Amino acid sequence: MQFPQTPVPPAPPPTPTCSNCVTTTQLAKEGSTPNQVPSSILRSSTGQMRLDYPNTSVITNPAGGYAIVLNHLKQEAHVVPIPQAPQMPQMPGMGAMPGVPSSPSHVKVEDLGMGMVEGVEVMGKRYTMKPPGMPKMPGMPQEPAMPQAPGAPQMPGMPKPPAMPNAPTMPPIVSEIWSSTKLKMPVLTTVMGPFGQTTCYCKHAATGEPPPTAFQIPPNYTQVQPPTMPKAPAMPKLPG
Repeated sequence: MQFPQTPVPPAPPPTPTCSNCVTTTQLAKEGSTPNQVPSSILRSSTGQMRLDYPNTSVITNPAGGYAIVLNHLKQEAHVVPIPQAPQMPQMPGMGAMPGVPSSPSHVKVEDLGMGMVEGVEVMGKRYTMKPPGMPKMPGMPQEPAMPQAPGAPQMPGMPKPPAMPNAPTMPPIVSEIWSSTKLKMPVLTTVMGPFGQTTCYCKHAATGEPPPTAFQIPPNYTQVQPPTMPKAPAMPKLPG
């Protein structure tokens, strides 16, 4: 007996949002000073986003499947496709769980629960990414034993080759993302790894619908075409 499936209601459109952010990077090198970079984020109700840095802007259009990179110093625009995340292979006989994104086996996701950041209610998640291990080297084949003559003394065996040293293990990269429960935008993001630590803090505010020109190439900018890849030479035909 088949039961009628309840249709899943579509997700509500995102709230138009503007944000002011500061990213602080502290390298692990001794004596390095922290570097701060300001940025701003603009989001429309259609999901388009614009990220502005001092000299660069990145505009993403998920529905169109492309992103625009604006170089304000050269007044150039580069249009690039947005790559899709590769799908993880499914286990035989197991179907994909609807609404549950698959993650690589070397990424551990932890729920940090609810919290408050500067008076904003947030929900946190921790992502621990371990670098994939090095494949083991196959063992050396053993030398076949030499036949012994009757009554002859036993020949000494060949010395074993020295064991291969273990590859140094890389420390994991840990990211903690605290997102606003109301606007669904990251408020505090911290990334810690061998390079050091990067922290991004954003102040979000709901706003009206931004103008469409904010997600378009400015008229005085030159659109730069990506370089074309050379064609592969044709395979020679076999004689008849």
